[in-house]
Amino acid sequence: MRLQWFYYITYFHVDVVLVRHKQDISLLDLPSHVLNSQGFSGAEIEYAVKEALFEAFAEGADKGVRDCHLAHAIRSTVPISTRIDKLAEWRESVQNGLMRSANDDGSNDRDPIRQQLGV
Repeated sequence: MRLQWFYYITYFHVDVVLVRHKQDISLLDLPSHVLNSQGFSGAEIEYAVKEALFEAFAEGADKGVRDCHLAHAIRSTVPISTRIDKLAEWRESVQNGLMRSANDDGSNDRDPIRQQLGV
């Protein structure tokens, strides 16, 4: 059931992004692209579609995005869900002051560089 739910949500998202960019989806094999993008977030799907658009434009594809463009963009995109193992490591590095969070407002007093500078 979960895969079926994922399939319909992803299919809808890919469809919407392609239609928004005025692409003819009837020429694409969307079901296979949906299955190949399993684990992608909505933002990652949108990124892959936009990459496919750029690739098609760079090639001068007069009919827009084709299956080869979308397949290449999906293969080139690494979904964050495959990097879950790294997320815990990165979070720990932020907590230990070895890395800064992108959302850091500068008030992290455990930041060793800030401590050395007295800031």
